[in-house]
Amino acid sequence: LRAVHEVAQLASVLESCCVKGDQEAIRIAGWAAKELASIVCTCLQACGLERETCKVMIGGGVLTHSFYLFRELKERIQIECPFCQLVVLAKRPIEFVIERGWNEGKRQ
Repeated sequence: LRAVHEVAQLASVLESCCVKGDQEAIRIAGWAAKELASIVCTCLQACGLERETCKVMIGGGVLTHSFYLFRELKERIQIECPFCQLVVLAKRPIEFVIERGWNEGKRQ
């Protein structure tokens, strides 16, 4: 098994190939976007949020380094969950969680 960061580094290769019009890369990105959109929409539906205005925070090397994949994911989610807004995390997920917990603790 490859480490997560090694796999994520391939995102720039995928992006480069998609931009150049490589049909196999475009197919792979489309498949990945379809699978990710299915996961997001299934979770939103399970929570009863598919018709609610909500934000879905995303992060990770693959999504943040592949404009093509991100665009495909966004388009597919908008079809099934039109009120969902994708937000790219500016920080690593753990940093976001710690900051949010810190801010919640200060309010109490």
